[in-house]
Amino acid sequence: MDEFYEAFGGRLRDARKSAGLSQSDLADRVQLSRTSITNIETGKQHPSLYLAHLLAIEVQVSLNVLMDESIESEKKAGTLRPTIERSLENYPDSSREWFKSIVLSVDDES
Repeated sequence: MDEFYEAFGGRLRDARKSAGLSQSDLADRVQLSRTSITNIETGKQHPSLYLAHLLAIEVQVSLNVLMDESIESEKKAGTLRPTIERSLENYPDSSREWFKSIVLSVDDES
């Protein structure tokens, strides 16, 4: 599971930089400390699904992108749904169902 959060944090860092935001800017926008953003980006702090969603909004990427780097290529290949479901295996059932109801319904519209 640590690998997941390290990868998530790395993708968040890349997206934050692409959005032209500093760690402090992002922290202010989601009401966290800069240290918390640093810890999330290094995989030391594990964000809730809700916080991950807020972070994605602020760095202007889909939460799918932060969850799995292969999302875009798999979306083109029509295999996005299994990737999302695989990414959520370690989350509690209630969180997993909430996330799938949002993300997969958006994917179905694509």
